[in-house]
Amino acid sequence: MKVLIVYYSQSGTTKHLAELIKVITGADLIEIHELHPYSSDYDKMLKEVREEMDAGMDREYIPVDVNMDEVDVCFVGTPNWGGMVACPLATFLKDHDFTNKKVVPFLTHGGAGEQDIEEHIAQLCKGAVVTPSYISFGKVEHDELDELQEWVHTVAPEIFYKSKRSFYLANFFCDFLNLCYNGITCRSGGTADTLSSGGSGAIRVGSNPISCTIFL
Repeated sequence: MKVLIVYYSQSGTTKHLAELIKVITGADLIEIHELHPYSSDYDKMLKEVREEMDAGMDREYIPVDVNMDEVDVCFVGTPNWGGMVACPLATFLKDHDFTNKKVVPFLTHGGAGEQDIEEHIAQLCKGAVVTPSYISFGKVEHDELDELQEWVHTVAPEIFYKSKRSFYLANFFCDFLNLCYNGITCRSGGTADTLSSGGSGAIRVGSNPISCTIFL
C-alpha cells in the first residue's frame, strides 16, 4: 500500500506536523512550494492571497515528482488561509485525480479553527473518501502526540502501526524539530534545520554539543 503526505507550509508549523505524521506512518513526504514566492511582508502577502482567492486564481507551484496512480492513502496538510486550503496546495490537488483514494486532511491554525477546510478539500479531491481532519492550534506538543497517533489509527487503520518505537521516535522528533525551528546551531556549522529531513550531526545547546542520528 502506497501512502503519501503532501502539504504546504508558510511558517513551518504545518511542516512540523507533516514530519511527525511521517514518523508515525512511514509515509513518503512531499512539500509544495509556490513557483513565484509571496511577498515577505506579511500584510502584502495577505493582500495578495486574498486577491487571488477572490478571483479564483490558481497559484502555480514548483512541479513535484509524484505518481498519484500509485497512491492509496494521501494525507493532505494545509494552514488555514481564510477558511480555505492554501492556494499552491489547492492547485496541486486540482491537478491530480483522487478518485477512489482515501484523503486524510490535517491543518494548522492560529485561532480560527477548521472552518470550511475539510469541505474545501473534498471539493478539490473529487471522488475521494475524505476522513475527519486533525486540527492543530500552532505546533504539536508532547502532550498531543497520543491524540495524534490515535487520530491516525482511527482514520487510517490500514496503514497504522502502533508501537513503543514509533511513539518514542515521535517524541524525540518533536523535540528535535522544535530545536530546529528555534534556530539552534549545528557543530558542523549552519543551523539545525539542515538535519530535519534526516541524516546525522550535532546540535549545539549553549556550549554543549549533542550528537544525534535521524533515520526516517
